[in-house]
This record gives sequence, structure tokens and C-alpha cells, in this order.
Amino acid sequence: MTDFRQRFIVSLILTVPILILSPGFQAFFGVEYSFPGSALILLTLSTAVYAYGGYPFLKGIVQEIRARLSGMMTLIAVAITVAYIFSAIVVLGVASGALFFWELATHIDIMLLGHWVEMRSGMGASRALEELVNERRLRGHATCRRSSLIRPGRSQWGIRRDRRIRPGHGE
Repeated sequence: MTDFRQRFIVSLILTVPILILSPGFQAFFGVEYSFPGSALILLTLSTAVYAYGGYPFLKGIVQEIRARLSGMMTLIAVAITVAYIFSAIVVLGVASGALFFWELATHIDIMLLGHWVEMRSGMGASRALEELVNERRLRGHATCRRSSLIRPGRSQWGIRRDRRIRPGHGE
């Protein structure tokens, strides 16, 4: 969870200058900030976001390909890789076209945020489930093979094969 949080924060910080320098983002707001070398700075910042922020998704696609199962990591990794490679080719002058660096950076930011929130809520649900199980253990009942109902205290919950636990029965 901490890894996604840290990657999200670093990527978000790097996304701000990417947004400011991106021609598509500038066109949307009707401004233009360009200077010699701004495209290379944009490429450098986007490379950092792609490599650092996109790493969990790039690692995930490798795992999914090995397992021969495509999933969300494959979808995200393909999207960010295509945007990065095409934009890098355009900046390096191999081809002409639009740059997709701001889309790349914001996509990575949103996906990292989503995974971080998902992991946080999953851990919270897991803790709540553990607390519920512990509470039910204290109030549960056990039935011995002789069919007698026992209301054990906390110290009596040892491992015994002749007991079946019936949570909350008879309360």
C-alpha cells in the first residue's frame, strides 16, 4: 500500500510540469509555453513517470503474460506503453503526430490512485473481518459429539477435534 502511495505522490508531482509543457494541454486552455528543448524536457519527465509510476503495471503485465491471463495490468501497461513510445518517436523526429505525454502521466496517476485506494479499503475490510471473527469467537458455542451445548469462556477455546463451532447459536 505504501508503495502505491509513494509512487502516486512522486508521479503527481512530476505530472504538473508535464501538464504545463504539453502542447495538447496548452491548446485546451488557449495558452502556449514553448522554448527550445521543452519537448526534450517533456520526454525526460514523462520517462520518469512512465518508469517509476508505471512500474507496477509493467511488472503486472509480465506476470499476467506468464500466467497466460490478461487482465487490468495488461490493459494499463499496453495503454501507457503505446502513449509513451509514440510520443517519444514524435519528439525524436522519427515520425510526426501529436504528443500524448499528459495523457500518459494523468493515466498513470489515476491508476496509481485507484490501486492505492483499493488496497486501503481492502485492508480495512480485512481488519473489520478479523475483528468480527474475534468477536464471534467470544460469543460462539461449541457442540461436542455427545450433542451437549457448551458455552466456553475465552480460555477454553483450545483445539479439539470433537467440537464443532456454531457462532452465535442460542443467544
